[in-house]
Amino acid sequence: MSTGRSQTIEQLEALGIDASQLEQLQQMQTGNEDDIETATKDMVQIKESESERKDAEEQNFEDVNFGYWGRDDFLVEPKPKTTRKALKKFGYDYFINRPSTFAPLSGTPIPPDYLIGPGDEIKLILYGNNNKNYSLRVTRDGDIYLPEIGPISIAGLTFLDLKETINEMIASQLIGTQVTLTLGELRSINIFVLGEAAQPGMYTVSSLTTMTNAIFTSGGINTTGSLRNIELKRNGKVISNFDLYGLLLKGDASNDVRLMPGDILFVPPIKKTVAITGEVQRPGIYELLESETAQDLINYAGNVKAKSDLSSAEIKRISPTNKGFNLLIADLSQTTTPDLLLNDGDILSIYPVESKIERAILIKGHFSQPGFFPWSEEMKLSDLFKSRADLLPMTDLNYALVQRKNDNGDHYSFMNIDLERLFDNPDSKYNISL
Repeated sequence: MSTGRSQTIEQLEALGIDASQLEQLQQMQTGNEDDIETATKDMVQIKESESERKDAEEQNFEDVNFGYWGRDDFLVEPKPKTTRKALKKFGYDYFINRPSTFAPLSGTPIPPDYLIGPGDEIKLILYGNNNKNYSLRVTRDGDIYLPEIGPISIAGLTFLDLKETINEMIASQLIGTQVTLTLGELRSINIFVLGEAAQPGMYTVSSLTTMTNAIFTSGGINTTGSLRNIELKRNGKVISNFDLYGLLLKGDASNDVRLMPGDILFVPPIKKTVAITGEVQRPGIYELLESETAQDLINYAGNVKAKSDLSSAEIKRISPTNKGFNLLIADLSQTTTPDLLLNDGDILSIYPVESKIERAILIKGHFSQPGFFPWSEEMKLSDLFKSRADLLPMTDLNYALVQRKNDNGDHYSFMNIDLERLFDNPDSKYNISL
């Protein structure tokens, strides 16, 4: 094996590629050197991409802002209110991996209310006195021809009604014979996806296709299109309006209508968009209906985080008269404020509480567990230091300094405490109130 190839194998081993994969490379030694190098590079790239993906997944589980991340003293570190991080428009990333062709649905269970039409394949299995199989295609006139019975008109029947009709006919005309019925190949229909769709045009799709099937499989919606008011037009009338937020955020597909031949899915331009930043689960830009409020926006953003300070929320609003923005107070802690209506282009910012500790005592220096301790009413120094065993060896018991902030918060006072006398007599003056 050449020196270059040996080095490559060492790289693969360092990346954690298993023995079987290395053996495959060893077996390629007699092959073309370029082919071996190409295969080796492919394996390296695959392994590196897997490693990067795993690292990204592990990072996604971390939340460096959860809980208290302030200083180890009573000072508050300044933190800017505004950030320049770009916000994403919610919902459109679901269409990123869109296909280049419209794949027909297959293997989908037939719903009971499916309407039978010309071109559908009906499969019948007769058993009992007659044992036969039939694959019957619905004609343009809406009929099927069963040799033992003759033509049967079934167009317009639901799948459930078809089963009942065929069962009744077989039972009455073919004594001692039973039937099992299912659908084979389904007819195709032509529909239109128009407006602000990513790939507008006419599509030939399965007759089981619904609005969401057509939207997602045809490539999705441009960022200029509305996700909240997708129209289904049939015979010149709007028969349904579909809100994708219900599906994406709640898993609600109750208004997902099955399409008919000649249906038009029309995606209108987007109207009101509002951004939300800060202490929410999914900061971003959301499309709001005219009647929706700040509370609806918060719900779409996955609700507020635990550290959110609703009383300090703000709105940046476009002001055409001032040719700029106005900054408005939005105290969302008030019961009536969540009903606040927002304007197109508004940015609602929800800030976190300050990273500061209140009702606490800070112990520093030569101590076994330096840090913050909870403060309570009528707390004394002996509640923190109960005996000499609480202290580290070589501690100077004759000198402990207590720093106390005055009531007005402008100045500090200092007291020298003799811990040795405190331990000898807990009722001494050194057992001060904290």
